[in-house]
Amino acid sequence: MKITLDITKEDYWKFNKYTLLKMPKYRTKTYFSLIVSPLFIVILLNFIVHNWAYAIVAGLISGVLANIYVIFSMKRKIMKLVDNSPGIIGEHIVEVNASGLHGSTSVNNSQYLWDGVQELRQNQEYIYIYVNNIQGFIIPKRSFSNKAEENEFIRAVMENWKNRTLVR
Repeated sequence: MKITLDITKEDYWKFNKYTLLKMPKYRTKTYFSLIVSPLFIVILLNFIVHNWAYAIVAGLISGVLANIYVIFSMKRKIMKLVDNSPGIIGEHIVEVNASGLHGSTSVNNSQYLWDGVQELRQNQEYIYIYVNNIQGFIIPKRSFSNKAEENEFIRAVMENWKNRTLVR
């Protein structure tokens, strides 16, 4: 099965955000850093000012602002990567067959055997096929003309992925 899709900057950002917040390995680290930052500032301010009420309020406000800065900084870096790396956004052709996943853009081609595919995840807007911990195919569901075509694509991926040990 072959599909043509268009990846936008927003699609790429949502993929990275999904990976950080939904994949267990990264979710724990992300939430930990979002919680530890304000807590660290509260404790530090308490040592400096010796007033818990002030330290808690100022620490929480500072921690939240620091977390917002980190998130926007991360998004800015991701968008800069998109701008400096041709082939991330734009038209992609993804083909699913018994040997693996094949992706092509105007500047590159990639091929992943089914043994290299780690996980298939989806939400209401996307299908993500991870080929390692942080890389994957971004398949916007808007690329399908109807729900039946979307289900056929998912079925093809799952069937081939389950049979990966049979094809060598």
